[in-house]
Amino acid sequence: MRKVAVERKGETNFFTSAMIKDCMKKVIAVNLHQVVQVDNEIEIKAYYAGHVLGAAMFHIKVGTQSLVYTGDYNMTPDRHLGAAWIDRCRPDLLISESTYATTIRDSKRCRERDFLKKVHECVNNGGKVLIPVFALGRAQELCILLETYWERMDLKVPIYFAAGLTEKLIMPGYCVQGTVGAQVLGGAKKIEIENRQTVEVKLSVEELGIDCFMPPNGETAVIKTTLPVRAVIDQGLLMKSKQ
Repeated sequence: MRKVAVERKGETNFFTSAMIKDCMKKVIAVNLHQVVQVDNEIEIKAYYAGHVLGAAMFHIKVGTQSLVYTGDYNMTPDRHLGAAWIDRCRPDLLISESTYATTIRDSKRCRERDFLKKVHECVNNGGKVLIPVFALGRAQELCILLETYWERMDLKVPIYFAAGLTEKLIMPGYCVQGTVGAQVLGGAKKIEIENRQTVEVKLSVEELGIDCFMPPNGETAVIKTTLPVRAVIDQGLLMKSKQ
């Protein structure tokens, strides 16, 4: 049963199991590259989007017109998933996300090197490292990264999927403003948790960009691949391709 945290009294049940089961009855599973003929005019085809397990982008045809719609995707392969792929379908409209479209970041290799360096320094000094991470894909990706590094450096420190108290906390991922995670990343030394209990933050904190999103040139890559007449970039940006 899903629970949603509220400010006043801890947690309250929001979605029941029955509600989720009723919702799932309306879901139709679609395989990648499967063409679904909705009626005489509407046709849908799913493509592999990378990003996380199960992510897909969709090419939708209605009569003589078509569009490609995609949420998060990644045109660059990582350790456990391949790169997104789609036909050169020349849609009339491409609708795409743009999480890091205007953000200049260090290369993935540099960010991973920085991550491994900080983890290694902590365990070498006798500390423990806690890595809160999204369950979909990032846990697997970081496990592969750490295992490869552990073998190369011949480290004997054990790695667990869950641990107790930590002396160093590394939080890759997005923390909504006002949450405990955001407070910790903001440098708070005392935070309030359930039942108005206050705890002292006795650890050092690092924020690192280890994620499954595409690099800043990802939008141009999918535009060059699909060759749309027009492209709409959501999450804050609007642009048009050459007609």
